[in-house]
Amino acid sequence: MADVYTQYPTTLDFVHLNKPDSHGKYSVTLLLDPKTPDGQANIKIISEAVEQGIAEGIAKQMVGFAGRKPSDKDYAQFVSMHNPLKNADMDRFTKGKNMGKTRSEVYPEMAGKYVLTASTKRDLRGERCVIDVNTREVPQSNQLYSGMLGLVSLWVAPYSNKDGLGLSVLLNSVVRTGDGERLGGTPDPFAGFNLPPLPAQTPAPAVPNAFDAMGVPTV
Repeated sequence: MADVYTQYPTTLDFVHLNKPDSHGKYSVTLLLDPKTPDGQANIKIISEAVEQGIAEGIAKQMVGFAGRKPSDKDYAQFVSMHNPLKNADMDRFTKGKNMGKTRSEVYPEMAGKYVLTASTKRDLRGERCVIDVNTREVPQSNQLYSGMLGLVSLWVAPYSNKDGLGLSVLLNSVVRTGDGERLGGTPDPFAGFNLPPLPAQTPAPAVPNAFDAMGVPTV
């Protein structure tokens, strides 16, 4: 299980770095564009990590992985079923209120993208494992939002338990590289009130300079 580093900034969705998500984890979802060179490079890096994760499960003879090999007829289907890197236009929800719908149908920002969710129980921001690329400091909480741009490091590891088998993606660190279009909400907490615009402000009268009459030059 080796560290994997994305090499090019990508849009981060469902950013839960200030507080845990509904599963009690700190997490982000990468939106990877296969139509751009940067997106292709990141997808290649992650795909190679997925292959290594599957090879690790086979090597450890984990239940479900044992006996698999690339020459098997169903190997490609097996990898596709348990691959955490999803094509958002093809991958469908298998349960819940969105069952049967593709990810991009439910979340329009995912259209044409590959998506990968990485999570951890560690408070990465508290551990200073979330930084800004320019300052190397921990970003303010309002700078960590769905739509921000960033780099991530992660681990891909096989699992096999009572719930099934697959590959888990552990989030290790995040580098905020810049702002992006906010997703899934508005940064204005008062937007829903439809408040009237503020009246035009009358400029304050100029304050006379008490030293003008003395001929004191302006600094």
